[in-house]
Amino acid sequence: MVIPRVYWNQSTSRLLTLEWLEGIPIDEVERIRQDGHDPIEIARLLVDAYLVQIFEHGLFHADPHPGNILVLEGGKMALLDFGIVGRIRPEMMGVNASVFLALVKRDYDRLVEEILKVGLVSDEAQMRGFREDLIDFIEPHYGRDLAHIEVGKIVSEATQLANKYHIRLPLDLVLLGKTLVTVEGVARQLNPHLNLLEIAKPYAHRFIRRERSPWNLTSKAFSLAQEYGELVEKLPSQIHLAMTKLLHGRLRVEFSHMGLEHLPKEMDRSSNRISSSLIISAIIVASSLIINSGKGPLIFGFSALGVVGFSLAGLFGL
Repeated sequence: MVIPRVYWNQSTSRLLTLEWLEGIPIDEVERIRQDGHDPIEIARLLVDAYLVQIFEHGLFHADPHPGNILVLEGGKMALLDFGIVGRIRPEMMGVNASVFLALVKRDYDRLVEEILKVGLVSDEAQMRGFREDLIDFIEPHYGRDLAHIEVGKIVSEATQLANKYHIRLPLDLVLLGKTLVTVEGVARQLNPHLNLLEIAKPYAHRFIRRERSPWNLTSKAFSLAQEYGELVEKLPSQIHLAMTKLLHGRLRVEFSHMGLEHLPKEMDRSSNRISSSLIISAIIVASSLIINSGKGPLIFGFSALGVVGFSLAGLFGL
């Protein structure tokens, strides 16, 4: 793989000056063949290059359309235009490796576990239906080469499945999926029989072995021991500080609530209704006493003030 050199002395914040590379765009299969290159080997080189970026570096060129990939002399390949670059967090690299292996082995339980681990499907009650739909989605494509697989249809079906179970994919996974689909489309032109999953299998195995190697496990254990050591070192002073605040009445406990944002407004409305009810009740009682007394101006034989009171109470009640 060749990456064009950057000429920093000739570059500014608005101008990027790169090395000129002479080659054949990767989608011009006949020119590649006439130049003495094997399209099948070029397709394998392209896929290998991206699997190395994904599984070993966690950093990948995310705009692999044919205009950005050149075949150079000697069977080398150049990647151009790093305007879009994808980054994969270390924990996501492990998930990617496990997902690839689960797909290759048709281990759907493991596949669902990895999806749960990332938190893509949060409602465990939906997991049985999701697992069945996932099998129905993946199974028809096993054992088929790229010539008989419609990538656009797969993407459409995957999107419908994600919408059905309200799955919100992380941005880095979306970018990775888009990149793999584009790489697969380019590889299809060079070698329609290329099997991406089979090629990815050894890369995923190597990543898992590297993660579980004694050196890596020892390194992680040492890091955890350091963190726990710092925690134990700070714990006595933190306990002393908390006890001091407690003894002097200065200990404060803060909490975050969920779903209580409208509680003050609702309490205010309820108290206003209770107040209104008390006022209406008072008017009704007072009006009854006035009417019962029979004093003052009369309307239809009833005390006018009592009638006005009842009318106001009825209006307030409505």
